[in-house]
Amino acid sequence: MDWQFILNQADNLDSQALWDLLINSLAQAELGIFGLSNWEELLSDHLRAEAAHWAELAKPLRAYGQLEDLHAQVLALAKLRSELMLTPPIEENLLMKTAVVLFAADNQVVYEGVSQSGFELTAQVFKNIAAGEASIAILAEAQGLDLLAFNLGIMQRRTGEQQPVLAELDRLLEQANLAGRQVFDLVIRPDGAGNIRREAALSWPDLIEAMAVGFRTAEKLILSGTDCIIGAELGSGNTTSSACVAAKLLGLKAEEVAGRGAGLSDQALLKKQAVIKDALARTTASQALDILRELGGLDLAALLGLYLGAHVHACPIVLDGLISLAAASLLQSLIPAAANNFLASHLAKERGAHRLAERFSFQAPLRLDLAMGEGAGASFILPLLEQCHLLYRRLPKFEEVDLEPFRDYSQARSQLELIAFPEEFYKSGEVSLVIGGEKSGKSDFTEAEAFALANSIQKPLLYVATLYIGDDEENLTRARRHQSRRAGYGFKNLEIYFDFNSEQLKLPKNHIVLLDSLGNLLANRLYRPVDGDFLISEDPDDLIVAELFEAVMSLARRSAHLFIVADDLARSMPPAAVESKRFIRLHGKLLQAIGREGRANLFELVAGIPTLLKRSEQIN
Repeated sequence: MDWQFILNQADNLDSQALWDLLINSLAQAELGIFGLSNWEELLSDHLRAEAAHWAELAKPLRAYGQLEDLHAQVLALAKLRSELMLTPPIEENLLMKTAVVLFAADNQVVYEGVSQSGFELTAQVFKNIAAGEASIAILAEAQGLDLLAFNLGIMQRRTGEQQPVLAELDRLLEQANLAGRQVFDLVIRPDGAGNIRREAALSWPDLIEAMAVGFRTAEKLILSGTDCIIGAELGSGNTTSSACVAAKLLGLKAEEVAGRGAGLSDQALLKKQAVIKDALARTTASQALDILRELGGLDLAALLGLYLGAHVHACPIVLDGLISLAAASLLQSLIPAAANNFLASHLAKERGAHRLAERFSFQAPLRLDLAMGEGAGASFILPLLEQCHLLYRRLPKFEEVDLEPFRDYSQARSQLELIAFPEEFYKSGEVSLVIGGEKSGKSDFTEAEAFALANSIQKPLLYVATLYIGDDEENLTRARRHQSRRAGYGFKNLEIYFDFNSEQLKLPKNHIVLLDSLGNLLANRLYRPVDGDFLISEDPDDLIVAELFEAVMSLARRSAHLFIVADDLARSMPPAAVESKRFIRLHGKLLQAIGREGRANLFELVAGIPTLLKRSEQIN
């Protein structure tokens, strides 16, 4: 892409036209993802595939929480890069080659007293980076990360005659091996960004040159095999400029985004808030590039270019603190799909960081209350992701260890395959009878509804299992799998085979109760195992039906809500070893008795789709 051409147009176009020119140049060059018309669809497919793989591993669902999401993002982007012929597929190590790219530049707003230290700190820390003695240099060496630090405008680092930045950038990228720890002087403004309280931070050429440095560096790294980038920054006054950017993007007041930076007193914090307020009042900028030019800095502009380059080349970006989040928010406001590239690492201490993370959904798994820049905090997430990848590769799947997979009920009410009912539908003391044939989906539907209701009204879950196992090893194994799965979702498991009337009196009150199944309950009442055979009850049929009906209603009265699973015997086989005709007749009578009860809801499941056949007449 010809950045010189864009630079030549910078003073002749407004911000929207300039952005359109930049994006059109990428599209015409078919650079990276712009060479794939369906890249978003491909990435979505990869993300779903990785999430599905995690769900198949023999562990509780979402056992590793946000780390699973971040890991899936990295692998999905790696697959997309592979399709772009940029990098080979990931195998043993998740992140074979990660680069920290740091942009250093001062901000003249420091003259307003918004920082505890002066410009000398930036120059000293940059010198320490070169010597391997700064925080990020130490962490990068320990983790084997490449570290590239660019001086774009450090006031107290004089480098002799200033060279045209784009020409110098081209020379550097052609000659340099961007690996290990290196520092570069690509000075755009020797005195740093302007004093945003009184003037625009950057000119349009300044902004474009800084973006070009970031973009071209990302492109060079990725084409050289880098598979992950950490954007980092260094500069006096940059928490003030970033807080201003955050406030403009989010429409917030100065006191809502201003933090203490490197450590301000209460009085200095009030001064910083006043400076931010004045800076915000000075400009009416509303578009991302205008906001950046008016209120940002060279580090923010370069980070925006770096993140754009990573996005175009499908490379994951690990976010750091406030300045990093501000740059990511600028890009995401311009290209919402760029959110797929961002991996939040930690939530920084600064108020503005919290606001940006909330608005742009940067879900950081680490809450460390850090107040450190340089990309140091971002590096902490990398070993966790590698450990996550180790589990991803080596954990067996449920099918490999003969375990039944966990069901995901957390989104039950939004799953299209489950026509879910609102919490208000289910009343205390009611019965919801769910009927269906074999593999109709009745159990999935009932468990999902019970789980969602219990979570909504904050009631405990109780699963009453009625299948008599006896000496059947296969049934025992199956039952234990079911118990383990249900326990993972918060169901307390109770087994009641015989003497249901007396046993249910021991059940705890005010639970969401799921009884599975009505047929097994009836079979246990009709037939009891004796010496390897079954003793058939000689009690009158009407007595058995009345007894079980009253037991069910009694359980409903003790419950926050009672769900009952029942077989449609026209589509199912009766339980084993039952006298079929009598069982079917009594089962039908029991269903009728419950179905006619005024407090009963009646559902039928066919092919996974529930139909409401009858609504409870109870009014609470």
